[in-house]
Amino acid sequence: MLTKEQLSIIDKEVSDKADAWLSRNLKLATQKGETQQPKSNRGPKPDMLGNPFYGYVGTTTDYGKYPEFAIDVIEGVARLDWYSKKERNIPLSVSKLCMILESQAVVSNQTIQDQFQFDKRHAQRYFKAIELALPRMMACRPQGLIDEMLGVFPEHTSEWDDLDSAYTPTPEELAKLHHDLRTFTEYGSEEFYNEVWGMAPADQYPNEGEPLRKALEASEKAREHPKKAVVLRLLSQGMAVARVARETGVHRNTVNAWKKAA
Repeated sequence: MLTKEQLSIIDKEVSDKADAWLSRNLKLATQKGETQQPKSNRGPKPDMLGNPFYGYVGTTTDYGKYPEFAIDVIEGVARLDWYSKKERNIPLSVSKLCMILESQAVVSNQTIQDQFQFDKRHAQRYFKAIELALPRMMACRPQGLIDEMLGVFPEHTSEWDDLDSAYTPTPEELAKLHHDLRTFTEYGSEEFYNEVWGMAPADQYPNEGEPLRKALEASEKAREHPKKAVVLRLLSQGMAVARVARETGVHRNTVNAWKKAA
């Protein structure tokens, strides 16, 4: 068991070592900039830019993250000599510039620092690049984007807009519909149409429907397979279905169907 005096000595040693450790590490953290001093309201106000393209460009918009109308401007600004090394120019990131335009309604050095964890000087480069790009992007906007920014939207018209409501045809449309649905004999004699279709007068046949029947039979024969007659002749001579199919080149199923029908 330690006495009170010994415990007091040990406690003092531990406290001194802890204080020394805290003092040393807090000093290093301050030198590295890990702890930031509270911002002061004194001095000039930080520069800020209103971003007119916020909400109009980006991955969820019609123009995309890399808007085609402005990508040349953004790439040109990114390739400027931002590091004063003309022999070895290092461009800014086009992707980061587009991310700023997409995500920041108001652009400043501090918002860029917070978004990408840049140091102050590097954030100033990107701020200046946005400042140079914005007026040039405004000048090359397509008309559709100009109207959208101004809140001017053209009226949507469609030829199908009347499908959801009842539509009454005009007298001229009704007359055309009746004309298209007319029966032929109303506007021409039977002799006229018999002459057009090559049919004999109806009084030459005991059955009034005979001309139509013969015309249909002739039409049906004209549509028959050109080898059907040959196939039926070979089948009538007793030739097997498989051999008839090989000889004529007609499918076996078709030959069978013609044989059953005959």
